[in-house]
Amino acid sequence: MMVFDEITINNTGERFAILVDRFRNLAYLAIRNGDHWETNFDYAKCQTDATVVSQMLDFEGCKKQGYIFVE
Repeated sequence: MMVFDEITINNTGERFAILVDRFRNLAYLAIRNGDHWETNFDYAKCQTDATVVSQMLDFEGCKKQGYIFVE
């Protein structure tokens, strides 16, 4: 998988990204956990509100390129 878009939240230091699988046209929301991206996480345990992340990452651009988000 590769990173389509990535952000770092200034006040918390949390890093979020949209990861894409180019071969299967799938996209995943991920949070950085040490040296790897974690796609199976709970926003309730994050310091950053989901609304902030959704406004900052390019979900629409990813969808326009044909990727389907995995919930």
